[in-house]
Amino acid sequence: MGATLARVVNTDHNNQTLGVFTDLPHITWTFKRNDVSTGNWTIPLSHDNLTREGFGPKRTDFLIGVSLDNGVNWNTVHAGICGPVGLDTDKDSVEVTGVDWTAWLDQGYRFDGYQKDFANEKIRSGDVSFVWNPGTFASTIINDLVANLCSGTALQCVQIPTPLYYGTEWSTVPILAITIADQTNVLSEIKRLGEIREPDGYEFVMGWDKYLRVYFGRQFTASPESVLPTNSVASFSPSRDNIQRLQWVNHGPKAITTVGMPITFPGQKGFSTYSPSIATYRDWWQFLKVGGIKDIVYYHGTGNYIDVYTDTYATRDRFPQKDLTITFDPTNVPVYGLMYGPEKYWFENRTGHIIHVDSEDWFIDYWRIDDYFWIVDQTLTCDDAGNWTCTCTLEDTNASA
Repeated sequence: MGATLARVVNTDHNNQTLGVFTDLPHITWTFKRNDVSTGNWTIPLSHDNLTREGFGPKRTDFLIGVSLDNGVNWNTVHAGICGPVGLDTDKDSVEVTGVDWTAWLDQGYRFDGYQKDFANEKIRSGDVSFVWNPGTFASTIINDLVANLCSGTALQCVQIPTPLYYGTEWSTVPILAITIADQTNVLSEIKRLGEIREPDGYEFVMGWDKYLRVYFGRQFTASPESVLPTNSVASFSPSRDNIQRLQWVNHGPKAITTVGMPITFPGQKGFSTYSPSIATYRDWWQFLKVGGIKDIVYYHGTGNYIDVYTDTYATRDRFPQKDLTITFDPTNVPVYGLMYGPEKYWFENRTGHIIHVDSEDWFIDYWRIDDYFWIVDQTLTCDDAGNWTCTCTLEDTNASA
């Protein structure tokens, strides 16, 4: 296997190639769970393929590719829309930033009423509002939100196909509506729908192929390794051979007692506390505002919804909040569960997957990290010497005192 290389291919809005850039002195891209992913790269002013027509902010798109065999074959790992382009007299290069297709959803819902004269034209309810009746599945709501921004031609919009769904979704309980007065942002609305059921409402991943993949619950749930799907765990033992840096911070619990407060007071409240954590950390309190229509959209099950909603957040917040970031060489880490191919595994989007980290004896006089973590952010970087790093921000899959 030859050297691992990266390239950027710029295209127009019809996916026609405008320019190909290899031998870049710097390139980095970051995948983010449930958010807009990004990319940054540097093009020398002396590059043979550099032209003004080749790329420009929002005027062109990009594909980031990785070759594992010194440029013989290329695998697309990231794609999106060209963002800001910068010049600096201190640099003999062009600095380019890109965002993935998720950024197209980071816009307002396009009600027909925005283009109507309220004083002189007849206004229909559909011009200023959109209503989903009780029992509507979450996928229907997401489809409607995405289609509102993506139903035009390739010259008018990013044509994101109907999202792909995995797992068991839920349906609405009351009526859910958005209105022109809300100034609804489509991406924010999609994220908010998932956050209703946090910590495991749903997560989504935007592929380079423009498909939004939505997982009801997590892609992979936290459970003993023996019953985890083989493709869910990127398991390796950190060592001085493959881990360049490991950073861990324990913030302690956010609060031990959580009070769910109604929007109007007095009203129905939720209350959740935990005696073992009080004995260890004292009794820290927090207040959680609940009771709005969006708080109960996806609640289902038994019991009072405010109690359940409050306890969902309280259970997560009453235990230590730990941040873990690891940096390693993505070309030099063994991977278990090879359905994706071990060589390119870490160059593709792995947010939502589970990684096992064992710090062994690095901090043994104080603490040993030995647990499973969800990947929240994943950043790939290649410098001008061809050295690769992958930095992952991780979320602990286990809540314990």
